[in-house]
Amino acid sequence: MNGRSWARGGAILALSVGMLSGCSSSEDAPDPALVATVGDLVSSSRSAELGLTLDEDDRILPGTLATLLSDMAQEMAASITTLELTVPSDEADERYRAAALVSARTALESLTLAQQGDTSTALDQLHVQGTELAKLEDAG
Repeated sequence: MNGRSWARGGAILALSVGMLSGCSSSEDAPDPALVATVGDLVSSSRSAELGLTLDEDDRILPGTLATLLSDMAQEMAASITTLELTVPSDEADERYRAAALVSARTALESLTLAQQGDTSTALDQLHVQGTELAKLEDAG
């Protein structure tokens, strides 16, 4: 073999190893679409949490808070529907999706509590679920 053949063979081997190592690391990562949906849920829960925190300090108008909570509930419901309709490609994605759905549904219930006037409990629950969702997003 001449020098060019060795170089070409080495390049092919390096490319093959790179592709194989890339495949193994991406198998552990959840589907990017699931991670993006969880990111949307984090944004919605944190926005609602901020609104409730401002309400505790009397720094938001009641009508503005009601609109914010309604909008975030709609956003969360849409994200939950997206998760429910997503068909996981493997068991890892199914576990990720299931964990996201548990936290998302609890966060949505918290928003309902807030809309009914139990803002203190809702704020506590939103903080917990927002943190859980953020951990899921970071794991993605």
